[in-house]
Amino acid sequence: MAKLVVADFDGTLLPYGEKTVSEITVNKIKEILSKGAFFCVASGRTYSELSTLLSSVLDELYFVCDDGALTVKENKPIYRKQFSLSALESFFDDDIYKCATFYSFDKAYITGKIERPVLYGKTPQKVSRVFEIKDDIYKITAYAKRFDIVSNNDFRVHYADGYFTEFVPAYAHKGVALGQLQLKLGVSKFDTYVIGDAGNDIPMVSHAKRSWVIGDDTRSINLKKISTDFALNINEALDSIIDVL
Repeated sequence: MAKLVVADFDGTLLPYGEKTVSEITVNKIKEILSKGAFFCVASGRTYSELSTLLSSVLDELYFVCDDGALTVKENKPIYRKQFSLSALESFFDDDIYKCATFYSFDKAYITGKIERPVLYGKTPQKVSRVFEIKDDIYKITAYAKRFDIVSNNDFRVHYADGYFTEFVPAYAHKGVALGQLQLKLGVSKFDTYVIGDAGNDIPMVSHAKRSWVIGDDTRSINLKKISTDFALNINEALDSIIDVL
């Protein structure tokens, strides 16, 4: 029987093209919680975004945010993997970056001229030097002047679209965060089920007895190779889990 259910957010709980998690999906999450299992949302998004989009079940869920850099329960961080000061300083290099947004647990800081809106929900604070950042930072969105920016010992690329790049600390990923959460909850991989849709969900699969891949497109090819189950959508996967609780 599953004691911990972990689901990716974009493309999984929130289908691509949708702006809100469906009421049907939220009710299925509530049913899983009512049966005594823990439920965790794992995403590359910030806690501010996730807490807004899942406000109706906010205090009942665990959140692995920023692709594994931060885990939150009841509005309190319980696991952190923040950027080092030297890593933060590199994003103030005007020869490389036009601008950057730095995300903490509940704030955002910006340097340079932002060319598109900051998806955060709060007004970011303008900074010009690294010492003006007063909080631990878990994710950075940067707009580079060149396109040869790669991962290094301090940080790794979480997402890139040719226009902007998202970075997280080098050793932060969903698998590490899930392992830490399992230790905290006293739950083994044999009591854990995972649902995802893309390559960045692969690190979680080794921490689970069963894993569902959602959809059947290019994002899910590698995940599909190692997952135990397949579902057309999130509600089909959640129903399968509910049936065995």
